[in-house]
Amino acid sequence: MRKIIFILLSLCFAVSGFAQNDTSSTEKLNRLKDIELYAGVNYSNYNNSLFGYGLGVNFVFFNQKPFNFVVNVIDFQNLMFRDNTLYNIGTFSFFSPSIRYNIGKKTKLFFELGVRYEFPVYDTYPEREYDFMYNRTTIENNFFFKAGAGFMFPVNEHKIFIKSYVSSAFYYSKLYLVSYNLVFGFAF
Repeated sequence: MRKIIFILLSLCFAVSGFAQNDTSSTEKLNRLKDIELYAGVNYSNYNNSLFGYGLGVNFVFFNQKPFNFVVNVIDFQNLMFRDNTLYNIGTFSFFSPSIRYNIGKKTKLFFELGVRYEFPVYDTYPEREYDFMYNRTTIENNFFFKAGAGFMFPVNEHKIFIKSYVSSAFYYSKLYLVSYNLVFGFAF
């Protein structure tokens, strides 16, 4: 498993190097140019949901083009809800691809569509009679679609972005809305 993760990370770094525009010798070369770090809040559509949180890292390919290929390398989400006590569901995903379309030069509006496969890491939910939403999203179906929009604006040599997106899952040929996310990030 470690070899596979190492190979996939190596491929991401290699492809990232080929996706760069040519830089003149006078320009400062930023080796972290295509990495985005983010933190955010989420709200699921489980019964009695509360605001949860998430963290992640993206690699952006073809950064200077109107269309970018974004690979969400690591994404952790903690969904929270309350019944008689507070419960958490922690999920983790690796290498989730998205396509981003940018509008604008310096300050950019962008739209993003993607997929992700996630799996539960921990769960403080008690055993109960089948809570339909919980079972569908954490046990029976780990394949999600996501769609969102956001703004990216420059700050010195870097960029800050704010993105909002929804995450949905297919279950028995129907699309279900699973969570709302608001993300604040920093692009190198």
